[in-house]
Amino acid sequence: MGARGRRHAGPGGGGLASDVRVPAVAGTRRPPAWRAVAAAALTVACGGAQPAPFPRDEPIRLGPLELTVLELEPVPSPPPVPLSSLRAHPGARPLAVFVEWAGLDGMAESERSRFLESFLEEGVTLTDADGAEYRAMSALTRPMYSIGDTRGMIGGTVPHDWVVVFHVAEDAREFALLVENPEPDGGGPELARVDLGTPDLR
Repeated sequence: MGARGRRHAGPGGGGLASDVRVPAVAGTRRPPAWRAVAAAALTVACGGAQPAPFPRDEPIRLGPLELTVLELEPVPSPPPVPLSSLRAHPGARPLAVFVEWAGLDGMAESERSRFLESFLEEGVTLTDADGAEYRAMSALTRPMYSIGDTRGMIGGTVPHDWVVVFHVAEDAREFALLVENPEPDGGGPELARVDLGTPDLR
């Protein structure tokens, strides 16, 4: 959906100023060399801040946005709708992170949809117990994920429930979601972390 490897900037031009580009390989872990570059970029952009821990189901204030991370689940096989991002390559498995948003009151519906899709694809990272990091493959509304309903992504009112899809290594366990603040000057932590555990992969 959105471009890969570009750090997201908020509607006011805030957030991460770096433009770190990394090739996205579906279902593989980011190489250690990239992790060093990413860590350095985050340290500079976030003023050396450590991730602020948040539990699931607690709203995280991120400038103009409030984001609540709900749960992590495997994408069913076959997936609920025929989207390529819901199918991983051999050696990888697709996982879905369910979130809810609030705020963005000053935006038109079309702007909200573009902002949310971009932010959820560019501004969140899934990590595992080994420290591997995974970029989002796609971000879509929950109705589109569940039944292919495009309303809210292509016109109409934007739903508050969204799904972010990641492709992770088959043996990866103990996940956490890192969320970058798109506009730190607007309030909230510069970087948030939500521990998600390991979903039932049976």
